[in-house]
Parts: sequence; structure tokens; C-alpha cells
Amino acid sequence: MKKQLLYLCLSVVLYPAFIQAQDTIYQKNGSVIIGKVIELSEDEIRYKRAGMEDGPLFVEKKKNLESIHYRNGSKDVFTTSSSTPAVSKVTATSKETIKPRYVLTLKDATKLKGTLKKDGTREIIFVDDNLGEQTINRNIIANLEREYGNEEWIVTLKDGMKISGKIIAKSENETVIQTKNLGIVKVNTEKIKTINPIDGTIDKTGRVYFKNPTCGLYFLAPTAIPLKKGEGYYHNFYGLGNEFCYAINNNAAIGGGLIGPLGVFLTAKVSKSVNDFAHVGGGVYVGNSIFPIVRGSNFGIALGYCSFTVGDIDRNLTATVAHGFINNQNSTDFMSLPLIQLSGTFRVAKKLSIVSENWFVPLQDPNIKGSSDYEPFISYGCRILSRRGSFDIGFLNTPTFWENNLLIGIPYIGFVKRFGKTDDDED
Repeated sequence: MKKQLLYLCLSVVLYPAFIQAQDTIYQKNGSVIIGKVIELSEDEIRYKRAGMEDGPLFVEKKKNLESIHYRNGSKDVFTTSSSTPAVSKVTATSKETIKPRYVLTLKDATKLKGTLKKDGTREIIFVDDNLGEQTINRNIIANLEREYGNEEWIVTLKDGMKISGKIIAKSENETVIQTKNLGIVKVNTEKIKTINPIDGTIDKTGRVYFKNPTCGLYFLAPTAIPLKKGEGYYHNFYGLGNEFCYAINNNAAIGGGLIGPLGVFLTAKVSKSVNDFAHVGGGVYVGNSIFPIVRGSNFGIALGYCSFTVGDIDRNLTATVAHGFINNQNSTDFMSLPLIQLSGTFRVAKKLSIVSENWFVPLQDPNIKGSSDYEPFISYGCRILSRRGSFDIGFLNTPTFWENNLLIGIPYIGFVKRFGKTDDDED
């Protein structure tokens, strides 16, 4: 009993000295660790527990710590302000050290992840995360694309801050974003709440609009802007014209339709975006009347066309040239002049666009061989937009109408219903 009392007294006397000879680690979850800090790095600490000096070396992330009180009386406090900031801008001097990450797929299905060191015409030098630096001939490359894509994203932080741009690198600790106005910024990954794609438009006030549901179509004519794989639309005009279009991949779409009881048609389009504001495309259009409608004969048409569009999905201009054959009065003739189409659209508000579609149609005099002239067909109106479709109201005019004092033209109505996969789930 006397020995136990002696040990208790010694413990009470010596414990403060024991504590002072150790480091005290306070965690954010409330736990306290007594030990000896061996090493501090940028992201973590290494320490040994008290009484286990010959034992294992423990590792703890700094982000999990509140503070460290050292045996010499000094201390480190890991608060939000003293730890890694939520957002930091990359200066011009350090910009070269941040390289976009890529996914490289070879023709034998090998897939590498890493950074691109050199992009040559015959070969590339790729630094893989596991294999290191590799020199690869372009002939064996199936695909090379950004790991996080070229899409625009909105990164929302836990405190409500939002940053938009392209993600060029991402790790457990930080996400690197290439923005339009701020340059390249680093975001502390643990401070991120959500990352959502921008499948739409940002207006001058910074508000994100839903994607234009009819970006591939004016009133009747297509643009050269490609649809994404799995997207499509149903188009109706005057209640009689019915058209379907579906994108089988990111560059090709097929379609067809029925114009009341009069005729059927098939379409196919291939298009590609050269950059964010230039798009090229081409396709075919084949149609034929179901019953004789012109002097006891069927009317048919087969056209090939090419298009060029300048602008984005909300504001653009398109020029199209089409040429082909016309079957009329039991005779098939090659068009003497091409069909020309000039159109444009301008989104003025979240739910409103202005549209103009103009055709220059070659008309041939059947009594004069080889004669041909252009007749303009001018249309203009507005398009009321919703997330999944649009409703069109416009007017169609020609010089013939002008001569008969129909200055406004005849009304045009139509609507488009978008279907298929979409990414714009939020306004």
C-alpha cells in the first residue's frame, strides 16, 4: 500500500515534466496525441507516439490538424487562414509548370494518363504517371484528349464562390482551372462543393442560360453546328410538315420526315467545329412527292449541300450552297444554278431569339432552254425558347408579295421539341 501511494505521488509530480518533454498534437475531431514530431512537410507531418520512441512512424495530413504545441513552448496553428487558401492565382513565372493532363489511347487499346511534353507531326513525347517518359509514333495513336475534356465547368466552393473555366489538372489536394478572365487558378479541392458542366450560355450579367434547344436549325434550314451524340429533335411547321433528326455521333446526324400527304424526304448531315466560332458541314437532301402534284407528274429533288457557320449556338450566321437534280414533269434535270441560303439567329434574352432565313432559288423558264434566274424568299421572326424546345412565329415574303402590297408577308408558325441526352439540368 505504501509503494502504490509512492508511485501515485511520483506520477503527480513527474507528469507535467513528462508532458513538457513531448509535443502535443490537437486534431480537428477533438483527439489529442502526445508524442514527438519528427518531420513537417507541406501537406503532412510525421511523428512518434509517446512511450513508443522505438515504434512505428505515424503520418497525419495537416488538413486534419488544429494545432501542434511543441515541448519548447512554440506552436503551429492550422486554421483556414494559415493553411492552404481556397483559391490562389498562378503567376506568369510559374504558369509553365502546370501542364494539362491527357488520356492517350493507342490502337491496341493501351491507355495512358499523364502530360504531353512534346507534340510533333510524326511522334509525341508523353509522360505517363506510371511508365514515365515515352516517345510514341503518331501512327499507333487512336485518340489523344484532355483528361477532363475541353468543356467549360462551374466550380462552386463551400462558401458560395463560383469559378468557371476548363479543368486542366486535378489531384487530391488541388484542382487547376483555366479561366477566361483570371488566367490559371488553383482551387483547394477540399473547399469544393460541386463541379457542374456549362451546357449553355453565360450572358453579360454572369447568368447561365440553358442550352439553345434549336442550335442546329433555323426555321427550316440547318446550321453547320454539330449536335452531340444522342441529341435530336422533332420539328413541325404549319402543322403539316414533320421532321426528325438524330445525331449518331458528335459529327453526323440523320433525319427524315413527311410533309402532310404530299411527300417524304430523307436527310443526312456531317459537320465539325473548327474552333468555338467556326463550323463547317455538308449533307444530302432527297425528297419525292407521294402523288402527282405538278401537271400530272410527281415532283422529286436530290441535293447535296455544304454549309459554313460563324458564331456560337446562340448568335450565328450561316451560308449554304446546294446543287443537284430536280425531277419534274417526268423529266430529271441538273439544276443550272445552285440554291443559296443565308440565315442568322441572335439570342436577345434567356427565352427569346430573333431568326432570319433567306433563300435564293433558281427558277428556270421551261420555254427557254438554259435560262435561269434567282427568286428571293425572305423570312424573319422570333423564336420563343424553353429548355426542351421552341415555338417559332415569323413571316415569309417574296417580290411577288411586295408587288401585291403584302408587305409583311404570309405568316409562318412552327415548333421544335428536343429529345435525347442533355447536360443542362440547372438554369
